[in-house]
Amino acid sequence: RRPWWMLHPPAAVVPTRFWSAPERGRVLELGGGCGLVAAVLASLGADVLCTDGDPTALRTAAQNCTDAQQRHDSARCNWGNVRFQELKWGDAEVARAVCREHGPFRLIVGSDLLYGIAAPPGPLVETLAALCVETAAAGSPAEVFVAAKNRCRNEVEGFTRLAEARGLWRVSLADPEDFTEGFEGRYTSADGKEECPAYGIIRLSPRPGTAAAGAPGARGWS
Repeated sequence: RRPWWMLHPPAAVVPTRFWSAPERGRVLELGGGCGLVAAVLASLGADVLCTDGDPTALRTAAQNCTDAQQRHDSARCNWGNVRFQELKWGDAEVARAVCREHGPFRLIVGSDLLYGIAAPPGPLVETLAALCVETAAAGSPAEVFVAAKNRCRNEVEGFTRLAEARGLWRVSLADPEDFTEGFEGRYTSADGKEECPAYGIIRLSPRPGTAAAGAPGARGWS
């Protein structure tokens, strides 16, 4: 039986404008799973830190990225760099330590990170808040892109509600009309009372003064 993080394809989380920028910076991936997103980013020349709370997932990701690099090397493509680091969500200090050790990060991405009670949004938002404050304090606040599929519930709505409550970001959603082919469809709750797009891509843009807002006792930090 395969773990749940190997069963579902991720949605796209790579913003096109990032790859046309003169300075791309480092990318932090949360919940790397099988390593597909890290491999795609590296194939575009990115310097990626791929993290996951499951050591087995990290080993799988490392092997898949090695295989992908070998294929790209034979095609003479511009492969970037991928490093791997265990990171469990929910511990703000651990997240900030990872950021200090491996950052600074210009972009934080994640795909297929929410999965009902198996992977709820609370610990993820806690970790993102810590990373947001740490990158802002270093003078380079990171943007966040999270792709989610609504399977067990409206995962996108639950995540955005918690993110907005933090007061650290401007939260926006990509227009489903702009999604690539294969990411159409609708989610309908088990009781049939709720319907929404099956996929969502969420952007968290740091608000001005994020580092100060994240100080202990300030609004949006716990």
